[in-house]
Amino acid sequence: MPNVTSLKTVAPAQSGVASSSNSRLSTMSQGIDALQITLDKWSAGAITHLPTGFRDIDLWLEDFLDQQRLIIIGGRPGMGKTSFAFQIVENIARSGKNAVFLSLEMSGHQLQMRNLNRISGVSRKMLKNPHRMSDEERGGVQYAKDFLRGLPIAIGEGSFSIDEICREAKQYALALEAGGERLDVICIDYLQFIGASDKAANREQEIGEISRKLKNLAKELFIPVIVLASLNRDCKSRVNKRPILEDLRESGSIESDADVVLMLYRDEMYNPKSEDKGIAEVICVKNKDGATGAQKLSWLGERFAFGDLGCERLVRSTEQAHQPALKTKAEIRAEKMGLEVKHGS
Repeated sequence: MPNVTSLKTVAPAQSGVASSSNSRLSTMSQGIDALQITLDKWSAGAITHLPTGFRDIDLWLEDFLDQQRLIIIGGRPGMGKTSFAFQIVENIARSGKNAVFLSLEMSGHQLQMRNLNRISGVSRKMLKNPHRMSDEERGGVQYAKDFLRGLPIAIGEGSFSIDEICREAKQYALALEAGGERLDVICIDYLQFIGASDKAANREQEIGEISRKLKNLAKELFIPVIVLASLNRDCKSRVNKRPILEDLRESGSIESDADVVLMLYRDEMYNPKSEDKGIAEVICVKNKDGATGAQKLSWLGERFAFGDLGCERLVRSTEQAHQPALKTKAEIRAEKMGLEVKHGS
């Protein structure tokens, strides 16, 4: 297990600021010098915003996935929290960024079945009866498998305490650094399933300890940490059932520790005659450094998939057969360095 001193050097090294002592204090001059290093990297394109992959969300909340941020995605059951979060992580990983997705609620098998369904366009029922698939459907499933295999996403499943999450994340980050890479994002599904390291008087106090440690993890590893969260039932008793910040279950510390809080809402869940069937709202109820408000996405329930309104994003993988294959990390690095990539015959 890495020692504490080595772990404390992760964030400064990644931010371009060398740590010369164990002191946590710095002068204003040192702080401005450190900021200038980051600004220079922004200017040179060495640091870029992590994309969600959703055009309208990226234009609206351009930098909400910045490093050191704790981001909460909340919603009532069935709103699509897991699907939305995994699509964000998947879109980040498509550019060669390393990600961790911890599935505390759903098994890895269930998660991958959803991914196959979403990407291939083949129903879950048909996936369980492959002998009934058409050649086109088999091609779609094979495309989805090959695509998912190429993504640099590490998936953990089962029960985790907050201390286990922090330890696994730090060890994985150090392992990546040893290979000349870095960890870029962590997503945890979901907050209320995380075990506390010490039993407190009540669950709200335990959640407070968990949220603080998650925020510290984001700072220490210099990455965004995305955490899904369940909501209480208060919104069901309101005329306007769109969730608000106070709907977060055991919400006291979450509200203060989070940098960004997004809520998912689909009107058809409450109103069968809704005019917004197939539409999801992403509602930003807290953003320390930017805009709040709401943005609409398309929702394809039979595939657990979100997409931009007005865009043909939710296409069958078999229709993407002529698109370039997912690039390897070596190819991405070579392109950044202006080198020609040679493929073996």
